[in-house]
Amino acid sequence: MAKTICFTGRRPKFLCGYISHDAYKTFVAELREIIRGYYNKGYRRFITGGAQGFDQLAFWAVDQLKSELPDIENIVYIPYRNFGQYWAENGVFSRSEYRLMLSRATGVYYCIDRELTDSHEIIKALMERNHAMVNDSDFVIALHNSPNFYGEKGGTAECMKYAFFTKRLPLLHIKYAIKNNHMATDGMEEYDPSVLQGNPAN
Repeated sequence: MAKTICFTGRRPKFLCGYISHDAYKTFVAELREIIRGYYNKGYRRFITGGAQGFDQLAFWAVDQLKSELPDIENIVYIPYRNFGQYWAENGVFSRSEYRLMLSRATGVYYCIDRELTDSHEIIKALMERNHAMVNDSDFVIALHNSPNFYGEKGGTAECMKYAFFTKRLPLLHIKYAIKNNHMATDGMEEYDPSVLQGNPAN
């Protein structure tokens, strides 16, 4: 049976912002080859969360592989129906790119199948989306620059901790560097929960 990978990672304000697509080209190309390596290990389903930043970069990296690896599934888990409504209409990580992404996805799943406006409901829905992706995966690829993600706060770190410490999924932790407004990978480490001794997040 085909195995599944989901992605979690940082938003544009932690990366190269909304400057240009060119700022992310090197990183997406590197990520594409990382994904190819996992495809060669039997992974066929790839789940992203639709958010601006790493989620969408990962989606397009998988999308680039589809022409040569047509059995890849590129699936998007959206937290709620009106997600992304306040983004800019055009440009990097815009609503127009979001619509294009959904049109090119193998499948789109709405974790909460209605519109949300309450901020507490939205925060809860984002976490539920992350957990749903992890629950439906065998492996997680995460973008976070902290060497000890289990000591960090924020959505990405929480998702990593849920995947690794709660669900005991293996995890690839990718770090990145930004030079001259261009982003590239800057090392990575794969964590195996089978050798985990306790939970340092507690």
